[in-house]
Formats: sequence, C-alpha cells, structure tokens
Amino acid sequence: MSDEFNYNNEYKEEPQRGTPQHGFDLEGFPPQSVRVGFALALVLLATVGGAILQKDAAPEKGSTLAKVYPPRVATPPAFVAPKDPFADVALDARAAYVLDIATGNVLFEKNANTRLPLASVTKIMTALIAAEESSRDTLVTIRPADIAIEGDSGLRSSEQFRLRDILALTLVGSSNDGAHAIAASVGRTLKHSAGDAPINDGASPEKAFLLKMNERAQALGLTETSYLSVTGLDRDDAQAGAYGSARDTAQLFSYALGTHPEIFNDTSSAAVTVSSLEAFSHTATNTNERVLDIPGIIASKTGYTSLAGGNLAVIVDAGLSRPVVIVVLASTTEGRFSDIEALTRAAIATISAEGKNLKVQ
Repeated sequence: MSDEFNYNNEYKEEPQRGTPQHGFDLEGFPPQSVRVGFALALVLLATVGGAILQKDAAPEKGSTLAKVYPPRVATPPAFVAPKDPFADVALDARAAYVLDIATGNVLFEKNANTRLPLASVTKIMTALIAAEESSRDTLVTIRPADIAIEGDSGLRSSEQFRLRDILALTLVGSSNDGAHAIAASVGRTLKHSAGDAPINDGASPEKAFLLKMNERAQALGLTETSYLSVTGLDRDDAQAGAYGSARDTAQLFSYALGTHPEIFNDTSSAAVTVSSLEAFSHTATNTNERVLDIPGIIASKTGYTSLAGGNLAVIVDAGLSRPVVIVVLASTTEGRFSDIEALTRAAIATISAEGKNLKVQ
C-alpha cells in the first residue's frame, strides 16, 4: 500500500483497485451522463420497435400504441349494381312486351300499346273459347268449307276429331282448317255472356264463335284487341284478320295459362301427332322452328302474314318457378325468333339476379 497526502496534508488511504465504492463496482464504466443517455435510447428503441412489430394488430384502446398506430379499418369495395340485362337488347320487332306473370311486373316493353295485326297468334283466343265453352272430348267434324280455307293441314272432309286433338294440331301447326272447324263445331252451342239467348241466332256458327271471341277480349280488358276472323288471316291487302297490342297479347297468354293451361301442352314440342276417329294419323311440325332452343319453354304461338310481319309469343319458366310471357309483334320472319331468344336470355338473367338479391340498374 502506498501513502498519499492531499493538498491539506491530510492523510488519505488510496482505495484498492477493484474495491467497490458505495457498494458498486464501477470499474470500466463510462461516466454517468453517458450511461443515462444510453438507457433512454434503449427505452425509445423498445417503444418504437414494438409499435412497428405490432402496427397490424389491434392495440388496446387508450394505449400508447393505439395513439401512434390506430387500428386500420378495412374499407369495403363500392357496390356496383349489375347491368340491366335488357339494356343492350336490340330488336327487329316494332313492339314487344315481357311480363313476369307471378308478380305482375313488366320487365321490358316497347310500343306495348301499339295496335298491330296479330296473324295466327289469334288462334290462342280461338283455343281459349273452345276450352271454356266445350268439353275436351267434344267431337269436331271437318267440312269441305273448312278445307277450303287458305293453307293445307292434310285434313280430310268428314273426318272427326276429339277437341283436344284438333286443338293440338291447330296450335302446333297453326292450322287454319282446324281453327275454322273448331269455330264451326263449338259455335253451334254458344250463348251470349249476358244471358241464355243463343249467340248464333240468325248467324253462322263461325260468326257466333267470332262474336264470342270479341266479347271475351272486352271482358279481359284487352282494349286494343279485335277479331275479324277466327284464324287471323288477312282479309285483304289492306285489312288484317285480327288486331291487338303486345300488352294485350301478354295478358291473354297469362290468363289462358292460369285458367286453361292444357291448351299449351303440345306447343312446346317440336311436333305433334294425332289421329282422327277414322284412325287417320296427322303430324304437325311446330311453326316455331326454334322452340327447342328456348330454355324453360312452356308455351309458344307464331303468326305471320304480309300485313302482320313476323309475330311470336311464348311463355318460359325463367327460374324459381317464375313463368314469364314474352311477345314480339311486327318483326320479320327470322327476326321474331332471334328477338324472342334475346328477350328470354334477358328475362332469365333478371329473375336470376333477383334470386341472388341483386338489384339491376
């Protein structure tokens, strides 16, 4: 041990190296100010580093991290309503109407109330009156006058058919002979809607039947509809055999489906074969040449004359047991089929979107 005197000549014992002062061994440590600064730096690093590591977590409300890095809230994508399936539909038809029968909603319309020639779409009313006024087993006899009507369905004079069979042949093949024979047979027993007086007093059975068709149209509120023949054939170059609107036609189809759906049974087939009571077989090919290409087809009826152009009315199941009636009037011979196909696709898409709770714009 060495001795050392201070400036006041006081003796001071030099502490041994390695001996702690104040209970701490500070040998080799930097000055206190440096140590304090280093400690603060560690605290700051731990705070910021922890926040970085936990910035995607949801910190507790009120915590330091919540103030520095508040939780991110996911922003939902903006909802874009699906496009109206009918928006881009281009038609050759002058008038069109698409009606959701179940809800009564009009899905599409174009010149819906314009009065136009109906051509053989008329035969749906012919079939409806026959179904309402006679039994399906009523006998219909083919007369020479029936065969003389424009068009040849291969029927023979004096042949007899049950009403249900001649109706099928008439609607599927659009037989003018058949429509005339039905009107003549059923017309003999018709009575006025307002009473029991025979409707054919002094008139031919065909005229009595025609009068009944117009009475029914009036009762159904078909304001633009009038029938001048039971077939829909043009009367001459200037006058059609029947007139109506796309809206009226849709309403008639809807009513017929609800009251006498059986008249449409065979109209969704490519062809139908029936036999007369004399055992003669007759096959009619559907005048809707694309009937099997229409998804969910329930009913179909074509019409075409020089004055009317191409007409077509169908009922399809657009999904979810939702029958939809689609009508096009004053189209072209081929355009009526493409018009119906385009409207059918749009109707199905609309009903499908509804089933997914999507609202089209």
